[in-house]
Amino acid sequence: MKFNIYILSLAMMIVALGSCIREDLSECYSINKLQFVYTGNDESNDIFQEKIGSVELYIFDAAVECVYNRALTNEELSQQEVTLPRLLVGEYRIICVANGKNTDIVATDGKEYSAMYFADKSYTSGEQTTTNDALYWASHNFTVTSDDSIQVLELASSHYDVYVEVVGVDAQSDIHIEMSGVLPCTTLDTNEAFGTPSTYYPAVESIATESKKTSTFNIMRHTDHSAVEVKVCDKSGAELAKVNLAEFLATNPSIDCSLNEVTIPISFSFKLADITVTLPEWYIEDIKPEF
Repeated sequence: MKFNIYILSLAMMIVALGSCIREDLSECYSINKLQFVYTGNDESNDIFQEKIGSVELYIFDAAVECVYNRALTNEELSQQEVTLPRLLVGEYRIICVANGKNTDIVATDGKEYSAMYFADKSYTSGEQTTTNDALYWASHNFTVTSDDSIQVLELASSHYDVYVEVVGVDAQSDIHIEMSGVLPCTTLDTNEAFGTPSTYYPAVESIATESKKTSTFNIMRHTDHSAVEVKVCDKSGAELAKVNLAEFLATNPSIDCSLNEVTIPISFSFKLADITVTLPEWYIEDIKPEF
């Protein structure tokens, strides 16, 4: 009988050690996983695989210092799930930036997320900026306990798509498009555009069969568009036409900049001595109600 009691006591000790049962749980490790979701403008439809090509993962501790950082693997992106590293029991914050192929994530003062931001590499290197990556972002506070957990991280957009067309011009003409007053950076902790207003010089494509030039590019998600202007300029840089973005959006309320997936479409039409700035025909056709 004594022998049986000894065996039972030994077994209980092994279970206790294996389960990390102790008064101080700070050294216990659990398995914590993150699942990624991006629904765009429709909460019932996950379009993560369609929109997300890469994810950079950051983990910050209660002292708001970065304790872990890496990019997700292709397998993790395919599964939309990642297993976090072993973390001590405590409070953490996860921040992710997606699709940052040509994006720098900059720490201005130490490793605290409040001092970090992201911007296009051309901007951080002092070069001329043409566009931003089609960026997405997520932030999530979570508590690590001694129990395993699976938590869902939902991404949000960090960019606007911009489409500009110039109609009624010679496809061979040497004109270009500028967007001035653009805020080139976004805060890592709050996903808010900021920085010294800059001018973007997006690439322009000529469509000879339609006497048209077009440009498609991305900018950060401004909340105040009042200082942003879109200009059509000639080879010398002389301004041929321009529109204030805030005024254009106010005139065209069908463009809802509160949505995750939104395109800001602007059409400059040159007809004889007249220049008009409207929505492109394809956009008007897309939003016509069907009866």
